[in-house]
Amino acid sequence: RYMNTQSCFFIGRGFDYSLSLEGSLKLKEISYVHSDAYAAGELKHGTISLITDGVPVIALATQKQVYEKTISNAKETRSRGARVLLFTTKDAVVPEGVADAVIRLDEYEDILMPLQLIVPLQLFAYYMAGTPSVFAAQSQLPQGWSLLTVRQPEYNYNKSEAPLSVSEGPRCIFVSDEEERLTRTSNAS
Repeated sequence: RYMNTQSCFFIGRGFDYSLSLEGSLKLKEISYVHSDAYAAGELKHGTISLITDGVPVIALATQKQVYEKTISNAKETRSRGARVLLFTTKDAVVPEGVADAVIRLDEYEDILMPLQLIVPLQLFAYYMAGTPSVFAAQSQLPQGWSLLTVRQPEYNYNKSEAPLSVSEGPRCIFVSDEEERLTRTSNAS
C-alpha cells in the first residue's frame, strides 16, 4: 500500500516528533524514498500545502498529554487526501476516519514509548525498500568490519504482493575483515 510512493511525511508531538525525525531518516537511508518529519503543531504554517492526494502520512500519537491534538492533525491530513498510518497505544480511542491503518503498541510510560516505537518504524522503512540490495550502513561500520550480503536462490518478487517475510531475501552478516579473509580463502580452495 505504501511501497510505490515518491515521498512520505511523518508527524508527531513531543517525544513522537523526535521519533518522527528518526523514522524519516531511516526511511531515507534504507529505501531512498524522500521523507520529511514535521512537528504536528506546525502543519498549519505552510507544511499542510505539501499534503496531496495519496501521499502517505505516518502519524505518531503515543504521548497521552498531546494525543487529541495529534489526532486532530492526522484527521486534517486525511481530509486533504493523505493515506494516514497511525501509530498509537492499545488503549487509545481512535475516532472513525482518522487513519487508513492503525498500528497499536503496548502501553508504557511516555518517556519509554520511543524505545518501543522505533522498532516498527525501522521495519516500516525496511519493507518500503522492497528487496534491500543496497545498505547505506556499510560506510558506518567500525574500521576493520565489513557487511557481507549473502543472496539466496533467485525468486520472483512483485511489489503489489505482500511484503517479504524476514525469512526471505538477502541476509546480512557483520564480520571482521580477518573473518572475511579466512572465509574467502577457505571457499577458494
